[in-house]
Amino acid sequence: MMGLPGESEASVRRSMDYVYGLPIDDFNLAKFTPFPGSPIYARIRELGQFDEDWPKLDCMHFQFIPKGMDRSQLERLFTEFYRRHFMRPRVLAGYAAWLGARRIVGSASG
Repeated sequence: MMGLPGESEASVRRSMDYVYGLPIDDFNLAKFTPFPGSPIYARIRELGQFDEDWPKLDCMHFQFIPKGMDRSQLERLFTEFYRRHFMRPRVLAGYAAWLGARRIVGSASG
């Protein structure tokens, strides 16, 4: 999850380094959303900017912006997080192997 209260560009980059050091080929990164009724919701406006646009409270939009950051910075880091992960040679090789195996299975059953 990215964009939590107290997060900074440096903390996002530490998270990137951590994830890139794991032996995983896939991951999911959500955008922090302070849902009504959650413990943090009552004080969310003290911790940053919050745009309570109900249709966008879906973990796919940065509706909360932590103090010291801005929306464009979060979006840029979010894209970089995914791009850098999926451009790693080991991850690309894993997906290429998976696609090759699917092609062989698909042509054998066709």
